Amino acid sequence: MQSIGFFALVMCFLACGSQDNPANSAAADKRIAFSSNRSGGWEIYAMDSNGAAASQLTDSAASDRWPTWSPDRRRLAFATVTARGFNIVSLQLANRRYRTLTDDRYENIDPAWSPDGSRLAYVSSRQGNLDLFLMDADGGKRIQLTDNSFDEFGPSWSPDGSHLAYSAMIEGNIDIFIVDISAVSFFSADSLQVHNGQLVRGAGPASVRLTSNRGIDTGPVWSPDGQQIAFTSDRDGDKEVYLIVAGGGPAENLSRHEGADFDPVWSPLGDALAFVSDRDGNAEIYTMTTAGAQLRNLTRDEGADLEPSW
Repeated sequence: MQSIGFFALVMCFLACGSQDNPANSAAADKRIAFSSNRSGGWEIYAMDSNGAAASQLTDSAASDRWPTWSPDRRRLAFATVTARGFNIVSLQLANRRYRTLTDDRYENIDPAWSPDGSRLAYVSSRQGNLDLFLMDADGGKRIQLTDNSFDEFGPSWSPDGSHLAYSAMIEGNIDIFIVDISAVSFFSADSLQVHNGQLVRGAGPASVRLTSNRGIDTGPVWSPDGQQIAFTSDRDGDKEVYLIVAGGGPAENLSRHEGADFDPVWSPLGDALAFVSDRDGNAEIYTMTTAGAQLRNLTRDEGADLEPSW
């Protein structure tokens, strides 16, 4: 499938599965960044974890989407629409200085900061379909991780930085995979290929399939302890938030609602999830415990609030 048509589908499902891996922290009340069109255009906002003190962080003519916190919480990376296409920038919060990390005519979206803050995983259409890339946090060195006929998107780092979880469309179905990138460097890296339905690097297996069903599984995010992965799936008829053990097994439906529930992201302590739901008529950000209890609506406005990063 060519990237132009599939990119529209991915835009929908990335808005239903943001790819952020919040760093573990002793502070339980980090601010939640998110994208919203409440002011007309798509901008980046941040709010306290109880929904208070929301502030607009970007104000541009471009559409700003998919925010992700740096591990030190001093920067945000996000994708912005330019005249040439989607490109990734970072924002230094202390002085509101922007840095362009990609600058080309392709679709560069879905950034995810590595746990040590040195690299960003992201998605690009520069090879015709959607592939996974890595780059330095300053946008310098970059390598292509995947290079095949499939579309891969929604990267999320494991807490130790050794693996990426992501979604891939293979044979008309979208499932979640995990790839070991512990040996990947900017100086020696082989692109991932497909063999017998699994992605491999060279002769050794590098990626395993975590989910396999007729539903669409997107937006995997690792828990801070690395034991579980939350994701979005429509396997039960509508979009819901699920949990699965990182090693594989049955998935548990946490949100269980007739509305669309998507974009899960973990709290820094791993005791709660923020997610997006349209159960009240438009897309708002909610939180719940990892047992699916104590539901709380954090945003209440006429715009759509998407892609939380906690």
